[in-house]
Amino acid sequence: MNEDDRYEERATNRRETLGAEYVERALPNRTRFNEVFQRFITRHGRSKTWPDATSPRHTRNFVTVALLAGRHIDELPLRLEAALRNNVLQAEIKALLPSLGDILRCPGGQRRVPPR
Repeated sequence: MNEDDRYEERATNRRETLGAEYVERALPNRTRFNEVFQRFITRHGRSKTWPDATSPRHTRNFVTVALLAGRHIDELPLRLEAALRNNVLQAEIKALLPSLGDILRCPGGQRRVPPR
């Protein structure tokens, strides 16, 4: 498989995970400066981990939500949508967030989780 084919395969996976709408909205934001990095993260960031069926996409999305919720990352709303798109149940996320707040001592957590 050549690099262009690998990129297209990974871009398809990215659309399936994050949603085609998100990816298509992001494409016009590429510049000559950041295009190399964007292609890199699409080709390599999803190279071995996301296509691997050992850990289901559901589980990886669930863990991503847990990690981002604990770190107050602005990307959390996007990843919550991706998790729901990939069959993580809303009830699972609702059960996870209080546990993270307790574990991570996240007193400001409620303002970081968008209403659904």
